[in-house]
Amino acid sequence: MKPLDDWLRTNQLTDSVESLEMTLQVASDVSKGQTQQWKWLIVSLHNALQGFLVCSLFAGNPVNVLVEKHAKEWIEAANNGKPLPKRRRLLHFKALLRNAEDGSLMMKIGRKPLCLDKEQRLSVLGLHKYRNELVHFLPMSRSIDARGLPEIATHCVEAIKFLALDSGNTVWMDRDLQLRCETAVECLLVLLGQLDRRYNRLEPDQLIRQ
Repeated sequence: MKPLDDWLRTNQLTDSVESLEMTLQVASDVSKGQTQQWKWLIVSLHNALQGFLVCSLFAGNPVNVLVEKHAKEWIEAANNGKPLPKRRRLLHFKALLRNAEDGSLMMKIGRKPLCLDKEQRLSVLGLHKYRNELVHFLPMSRSIDARGLPEIATHCVEAIKFLALDSGNTVWMDRDLQLRCETAVECLLVLLGQLDRRYNRLEPDQLIRQ
């Protein structure tokens, strides 16, 4: 039996990739009829997307991903040769998304902006809404129409693909980790497409004719 490691070690890039791999694992469970697993697919996919927003915005310092007060404290300390503050609070999801879509900001830090069409943006915001509802669960009954979830998830994986792999925004120091990300993205897009057809009972040739 393999001995247990005493420490959990991770970083923003490893955490994002592992969240994406968890999404793939849970999507496989959904495809086997475990509909309740959609909750964990939503949670893990949201974690992956937020992680890659952070990775895409990080350009050697955390200023672009911190709340304004903490960003100012970090800049002041860096400019005056003082110890960098330990207190750092991440921007909320919608602010990270706005920054990633901000062409002037992304150009300033040498990154490409995330360009979402209307449907993709609605899907990203929908994922965020569902995640918040499911993580901060109020005393109530909740039903979510699963038939629309594969499309929402697909649009979010497409956003991750741009941020992580296509834009050059994410700096990969570990080729094996990058390959894991590429594999997870590719497999997820295939599996989510299959789920979408199963939920909506559409064959590939029907999709082509639409």
